[in-house]
Amino acid sequence: MAIDRILSVQSGALPLLLESYARVQRYVPENAASLATEAQLPPRLRRWVRVRGPHAAWRAWTDAERIWFLIGRVEQQDLIAKQPAELALLFFSSNGEPVASGAWRLDPTGKWVLNRILEPGEFLAQHGGQERNLRRESPGHAPVSDSTYRTRSALAVLA
Repeated sequence: MAIDRILSVQSGALPLLLESYARVQRYVPENAASLATEAQLPPRLRRWVRVRGPHAAWRAWTDAERIWFLIGRVEQQDLIAKQPAELALLFFSSNGEPVASGAWRLDPTGKWVLNRILEPGEFLAQHGGQERNLRRESPGHAPVSDSTYRTRSALAVLA
């Protein structure tokens, strides 16, 4: 079922889409339990719940040893270009830092397909979050974003 149809059928569908992504893509182990409230999160992740923006949702899971945390938003379809809606996701490391971001679409078979890679700062800027300066100088090279390295390697695993 397309994301568009899910959103038109159910209000509050974004958390369900995040849960679907995590389970279908095996982002979290089967034995991981959902964390339902901000109070269940460590302080390093709680701050991101407040920064996420008004049209985004967060989900977190734990297996008692590790916490998986992501923020997602639905980017509406482009009717002129006939592009379906996408689920944009921002992934966090266990120490609470954004490490990767991308946009997925749900195909008719229920499989999540990576549509495009986003910079974590780009995701945050679109949601009113404070983008941190993640640039570093490489000798003999133009400045390169630390998040670019992390994004590409993390998304290679998640796709």
